[in-house]
Amino acid sequence: MTATEVPPVFLSNSTVNAIQKESYQAHSRLGIKSILYGRDERRLRLLMEKVGKIAGSLNEADVGNQPVDEYKLEQDLIQLAAMAATWVEGKHI
Repeated sequence: MTATEVPPVFLSNSTVNAIQKESYQAHSRLGIKSILYGRDERRLRLLMEKVGKIAGSLNEADVGNQPVDEYKLEQDLIQLAAMAATWVEGKHI
């Protein structure tokens, strides 16, 4: 690979499986209130709320109030990815 080539992007099976599992669990837990259904404005608000939560924890770590909980950060990112993917799926039902 040369310096100008972009490396391929891929998701490991464990990441894809974690996103799928989170999406399934959220829909099972929330049913008709899950992000699978509803208006785009609501979906966006839910996604942005999760982004804000992630940003807040990183900001707290940045100013030294508390260290980043790497496990929690990974779980929040998986939830965010599941929410976005479920939004896409919801456009097709």
